[in-house]
Amino acid sequence: MATLCLAVVAGLAAKELLARRSRRAAMALTAVLAAGLLSDGWATIPAVPAPAAFPDPVTLRGQTVLQLPVGNLNDFAPQFLAVAGGWRSVNGYSGYEPRFYEAVRQGARFEVDGLFQPFRARGDLFVVVNEDQPRLRALVERQPGAVCIGDRNGMLQYRLPRQTPRRPPAGVTPLPIASVTASCVTGTAAAIDGRLDTRWACGPQKGDEWFQADLGAPVEGVAAVRYALGKSYFDFPRVLVVETSLDGQAWQPGWDGDVIAPTIEGSLEDPLRVPATIPFAPRRARYVRLRQTGKDSQVMWALPELAILAGG
Repeated sequence: MATLCLAVVAGLAAKELLARRSRRAAMALTAVLAAGLLSDGWATIPAVPAPAAFPDPVTLRGQTVLQLPVGNLNDFAPQFLAVAGGWRSVNGYSGYEPRFYEAVRQGARFEVDGLFQPFRARGDLFVVVNEDQPRLRALVERQPGAVCIGDRNGMLQYRLPRQTPRRPPAGVTPLPIASVTASCVTGTAAAIDGRLDTRWACGPQKGDEWFQADLGAPVEGVAAVRYALGKSYFDFPRVLVVETSLDGQAWQPGWDGDVIAPTIEGSLEDPLRVPATIPFAPRRARYVRLRQTGKDSQVMWALPELAILAGG
């Protein structure tokens, strides 16, 4: 549509230019415009060979496929092969990426097991790894049930069978939060104002950021935290520690590790809100503290909307 509109505008502009000149000048200008039009058509786009086929493409039809390593422009190839071969590709690049993609990228970068879990919860996952990536090969091979089913064109193809996921506690309800404090004091209220277009943010992630919620009084059955990322899907914590306390002095551990799987899962379940649920053993608590202990100099840690959940 843009090209068509530009062609119409160019035609109208040429008409106006020619109408104001003598016949001889108009002929000369027509020749110049024609030469310009022809020169634009002389440009060529170099052709490149099609990507090498995966080791066993027949087994991939109708399946979900992830190729490692994950990149941006490098993901043209798995996207092309998926379209041609008839399977779903986790990888893909078209100038747009889904909100789970940053978590997939970071999961591969830091070799996190949780990278595979949300996709395996929905069916078998097939993973193709370049032979020159020994660490990523080791990551795939240590997954439960992983089987190598192909080796060709410098790639290894694995099948990771469907795996029943560990579900967040059922029947949980959000608790009223009386007040919040944080290592970065500006904007703390934005994390509990019920709006995704506001947020608390702190960073870049150095490993010493924290956010604490006070429920106002001890509550039975505190079992999870849930934060919605929305458009801040890049800004999830690289490593998260969740702790609870009755008095704000003695802390009981709840979660300590990466949040790759909850972030991917939240994006697949609700792509607009991107809610990540971090479960832990139910306990009585008044204070819930989140500590970011990872490092990433490129992004902040953001909490657009935080909920403390009880029940289950």
